[in-house]
Amino acid sequence: MTLDPGVFKAYDVRGRYPSELDEEGAERIGRVFPELTGATRVAVGHDVRLSSPSMSAAFCAGVRAGGADVCELGLAATEMLYFAVADGGFDAGAVITASHNPPEYTGAKLVLAGALPLSGDTGIAELGRMAAAGPTTTPARQGTSTSDPTLLERFVTAALGFVDPAKITGLRVVLDAANGMAGVYLPPVLDRVGIDAVPFFLDDLRAFEAWADAKPADLFEPPRGVGMHETALRGVRFQRFTSPYTLWMVQRPLDAYRALGTTEQANVRRALQGTGLLALLELRARYRLGKRAFKLAFVPLS
Repeated sequence: MTLDPGVFKAYDVRGRYPSELDEEGAERIGRVFPELTGATRVAVGHDVRLSSPSMSAAFCAGVRAGGADVCELGLAATEMLYFAVADGGFDAGAVITASHNPPEYTGAKLVLAGALPLSGDTGIAELGRMAAAGPTTTPARQGTSTSDPTLLERFVTAALGFVDPAKITGLRVVLDAANGMAGVYLPPVLDRVGIDAVPFFLDDLRAFEAWADAKPADLFEPPRGVGMHETALRGVRFQRFTSPYTLWMVQRPLDAYRALGTTEQANVRRALQGTGLLALLELRARYRLGKRAFKLAFVPLS
């Protein structure tokens, strides 16, 4: 088990995966979470990191072993987890995420009933102490697991309740098919407000691949920019900067999508229906990039 005491921060749990926090550590945190909070119903979601599905499953297993019932939300942004806890009347919740940190990080944001955040002053430090020491109670029962396929629709409806969608007109929005949890709920939001959404990224990727096809065989680190390429948006043609970061930003959400189970992949596809982004999920890039000494570098295709 890897559970570095330093992962328990002021406002969340956060550390490198798996050197500072791994699945066994996540399960131990989940095991003592009901003991700390007194929760009997816990909502749990996770972000798009490759480590998040297994870390979430381990945390949920711990919560169930601690005697609490778990509602597994699957892919969920932090704000979606907060909404789920408050709207669903849960006693507590957790989203497995490391926020803005690089992909090699993992962690969790934890809340109490009403989506009140658990912080260093309200329990995270004690959670760390309890996790290190191990559980001290034996629950009367094993918790159960359920799911909530309605969360995305309910969250979008609630978010749009703060505005008048009928007054949002005449906007054309370009969707950058990069990474981040906003990709889960932004398309259905834009669909309901009637914005003309335009997917825009794949021309950049193909231009970079064309450059890579002609690169010297011994060139392993691409420059930050490799020239310009011509693209089009709604019939208007123009020149755009060609960068390897296009491939880097596309492959990350694709890796996350392909690591999902069949049900969660179907949820992603349903969320992207009508956005023009479904083709991205079928993309098979001819090259792959990784990080070496904080620089992008070509790595073998997996």
